[in-house]
Amino acid sequence: MFADLFPSGRGRPSVPADVIAAAFVLKELEGLSDRQAAAALSRDIAWKAACGMGLDEDSFDASVFVYWRRRLNDSERPHRIDEAVKDVAAQTGVLAGKARRALDSTGACQARARMRSSRRW
Repeated sequence: MFADLFPSGRGRPSVPADVIAAAFVLKELEGLSDRQAAAALSRDIAWKAACGMGLDEDSFDASVFVYWRRRLNDSERPHRIDEAVKDVAAQTGVLAGKARRALDSTGACQARARMRSSRRW
C-alpha cells in the first residue's frame, strides 16, 4: 500500500507504514494536532493497541506525521488511507444505516431577525 512512497529500495521508514496509517486515522477521528497525537500514542494503551504497538514501545516524534503527510501528498494516491478506511467500512457494514447531516442555520437566523425587526414598526 505504501511501497511507491519509498521507491529507492534503500532503507525503510523509521515508523512502519501500518503504525503511521493507524495513527493518522486515530488522529483524525479525535481531531488532534500532530503533537497531541504523538503524545496520545505514547501514553494511551488503546492507541498503542490500535496501532499494533507493544505497551513498552516508545512513540515517535510529531515530525513523523509531517514527513509521512508530505510523502503522501506528493504521491499519485494521497488519499489512500481514507480510501482504505472507506473500503473496510463498506465491507464490514460497520457504518451501514448511519448518516451525518449538517444544517446551516444562518438563513433561518437571518429570517428570524428580519421578522423581529419588521414587528417593531
